[in-house]
Amino acid sequence: INSSVGINLSLDTPLNNRQTPNIGRPGVLRQYFADDVVVIRRSDTFVRRFTYGFGSGTSSVGMDPTNFMTRKMTPEMNDIAVALHNMLLSNRKFFNLENVDLQTAFNHCTVILYYTGDDLKPRSSLGIHCDCVYCHITGKWLILK
Repeated sequence: INSSVGINLSLDTPLNNRQTPNIGRPGVLRQYFADDVVVIRRSDTFVRRFTYGFGSGTSSVGMDPTNFMTRKMTPEMNDIAVALHNMLLSNRKFFNLENVDLQTAFNHCTVILYYTGDDLKPRSSLGIHCDCVYCHITGKWLILK
C-alpha cells in the first residue's frame, strides 16, 4: 500500500460527503496511469502526465490534489491502448466515427478496483452514471441537465 506498485492512499472528499481515506469509503478505488508527456528532469522522477477526470469536475470523485499520483502506463496497458485504437480505426464506419479525430491513441487509463480483499476494503460500489456524452454526428460534447 502507498508504494510505487501498490494502491495509492489519499484523503478523498466526494461531492456531498466528508473527507475519508480512499480505502475506507464505499466508492471504488481508482488508480491512475498515463504515458509520459514531458520529462521535466533527466531522471524519470519528474514527469508530466495527463489523467482522465483530474481537474474537470473532480469534486464528484473527490481526489486529493495534494496526494495524487498518476503512474506510468505498463507495457500491457500500452498494448491494450494500441489494440483499441486500431480496432476503432478499422471500424470507423461501423461505429459512425468517420468525422471523429482519431489521430491520437489512448494515452491514459484508470484502473477501477471493485474488490481489494476483505482485509483492506470488504465492499465497494460505483453507481450507474455517464461521465460525458459526445455526439459523433455533430462533433460536439453534450451538456447533460
